[in-house]
Amino acid sequence: MITIYRALSKLIVYRSEGPEVPGLKAMLNVVLKWQPALDTASNRIDEAALAAVMEFQRREKLKVDGRVGNVTYHRLLRVYRYHYALLTGGSTPSWMRVAQGEMGQREVVGKGANPQIVSYLNTCPYLKRKGASQSDETAWCAAFVNWCLKRSGFPGLDTDQAGLARTWSTYGVALDGPRVGAIAVIYRAAASSDTATGNHVGFLVDGGVGNRVTLLGGNQGDQVVIRDYVGWDLIGLRWPTGGAAG
Repeated sequence: MITIYRALSKLIVYRSEGPEVPGLKAMLNVVLKWQPALDTASNRIDEAALAAVMEFQRREKLKVDGRVGNVTYHRLLRVYRYHYALLTGGSTPSWMRVAQGEMGQREVVGKGANPQIVSYLNTCPYLKRKGASQSDETAWCAAFVNWCLKRSGFPGLDTDQAGLARTWSTYGVALDGPRVGAIAVIYRAAASSDTATGNHVGFLVDGGVGNRVTLLGGNQGDQVVIRDYVGWDLIGLRWPTGGAAG
């Protein structure tokens, strides 16, 4: 079994900020079905996030102090993993397990590149040929999807368009409705922090109906994390041909 546990860089408390916070909020949204959903665009723990943390601790019979250390964080990750299993009928799609194992990978600040992100990019022929794969500043959400599929035994894409998010809207087979693990292609007219084209792709965690989707993906705030997207257009939900749930 692939572990997705990652040590926190620091204790998360009320009003603190950090790169782990958006993913923490997104997982709380899913596990607690928190309404209104916590703002995953913010790296700050506000009053709503504090209340959600305390509710999670209360449900899990942990010390209810609103402080997120390794005990609370690891318990949340564990419950979140079981949430996947519940929604997929007792198992998680193999490519999702691979993606879960990459949570916490992030771009290197300043010069240099995260070699793991470079490995994602190297699955895309055009990026590899042009040398763009050597920089983690290259948009890499589509490359992450490609890497996860290939690592789990699926063919992925080997065309020059593999590194473009929109290309994945025709991959595999179309789904009639949301399914955990689906390849979700979304679009927002305004350029986003994920890609200048406004297109983004990741694996569906929750949503897919209405104006909110929760994705596990790469290049989401420059890292592999779970994140909510609100107000984006859902272009398509795709499933690998022959892909089973487990």
